[in-house]
Amino acid sequence: MRFRAMVLALTIATPAWAADPVEVRYEMFWGGFRAAEARLVRAGSDAELAVRATGLADTLAAFALEAESQNGQFRSHSRSKSMESTLAVDFRGTPRTIVDEIRRTDTKSKPQPPVPEALKAGTMDPLTAMVTASRHVLTGRPGERFTVPVYDGRNRYDVMVAIVGPGSTTIGNRRITGTRATITFKPLAGFRKKSQEVWDGATFTLLLDPTTQLPARIVSDSFTIGTVISAVPAVRKVGG
Repeated sequence: MRFRAMVLALTIATPAWAADPVEVRYEMFWGGFRAAEARLVRAGSDAELAVRATGLADTLAAFALEAESQNGQFRSHSRSKSMESTLAVDFRGTPRTIVDEIRRTDTKSKPQPPVPEALKAGTMDPLTAMVTASRHVLTGRPGERFTVPVYDGRNRYDVMVAIVGPGSTTIGNRRITGTRATITFKPLAGFRKKSQEVWDGATFTLLLDPTTQLPARIVSDSFTIGTVISAVPAVRKVGG
């Protein structure tokens, strides 16, 4: 569950990148311990995300995820010790799930409730939603609030964004001053009861670095153990 929290926060919070291909890496911490790492690659409107557990978290969960948004289509593949999942959604027109495969070692697990067709209209995949949310944050004013409707092929949720204003943090030996915002999740459909209770109202605070146009840090205390996602220096890829 906490891996999913970090992944969703990262995909929603990451700002729009320049048209040139850019690769950014993140380190993810639970309770002060490094638990996962992520890699984001973005070129124009296309994006890729890869996340994998590290250290003890890898031993316990063996979680990994790959996702991409390209030409109006969203695809994701995730695995852990108890599950392997593949999704593909076509967002050209009314969102349509074209692949939905899941394999579980726990055969007693109940299937997720379906998302009504009416709730899919006007939604975005998580990677496209990150661009929309971040553009608003980077160009908006302190106190402004807006909502981004998200559908990932199984879950339908709203991400409510509030622009807080100027803020700063220190990462390594670098002091970063940027724009602070909060994102709050509101599950609407497709969630099991326990998952919905965990996600309803889960909030993350992020600081956007104006130099890189990327989150410098994402923090949440909404879960049992504090979650911190910190960016490492972005590397601009040459020649695509």
